[in-house]
Amino acid sequence: MKIEQKTADTLLDTPIGAIEVDGTAYEIPRPTLATLALASAVMAQLPTPDEDAQKSALGIQQWMLAHAIDCAEPIARVAAIFILGAKRVQAQEKMPVALEMPMRRWSWRKMRRVNGRKTQILHVAEADYLASRLEEEMTAKDMADFIGNIITSYADLSDFFLLTTSLSAQSLTRATKEVGNQTASGH
Repeated sequence: MKIEQKTADTLLDTPIGAIEVDGTAYEIPRPTLATLALASAVMAQLPTPDEDAQKSALGIQQWMLAHAIDCAEPIARVAAIFILGAKRVQAQEKMPVALEMPMRRWSWRKMRRVNGRKTQILHVAEADYLASRLEEEMTAKDMADFIGNIITSYADLSDFFLLTTSLSAQSLTRATKEVGNQTASGH
């Protein structure tokens, strides 16, 4: 696919696929620079294994099990960012979620407390809701395949790396201030 076609697909928000989570179908947009930046910010929250754990496969497995609670939410959040795209995540749109809760109430007819259920509607951010649903429904293998496929197939990290290195090299080689014959003050 040519760069012009990729640019047109990104600007026109042409979806790269679709995924169904909890009965809702989401069209996955092509990752933009803002999407990569948001995902990178969340990935920076992931803990890194210490040197002792990296020495053996058993050490890595034990470390992963000990830190799974710290890794599950950020990984699901990264997947939600790729599914929704930066525009929808930053819009902080709220969606209604029905939450059923048990309750005890007084029954005048039975003259005692009875158990019942109450449905409460909460409004939560779409990205938070999607991340929690992904965390509960997707297996680790499916999550790794999904995120890996988006990063390797659609994120064009090589182009992003080329852009960032060329811009940083350009800013390093260009003089930022003209220095003339200045003398130290007071001398």
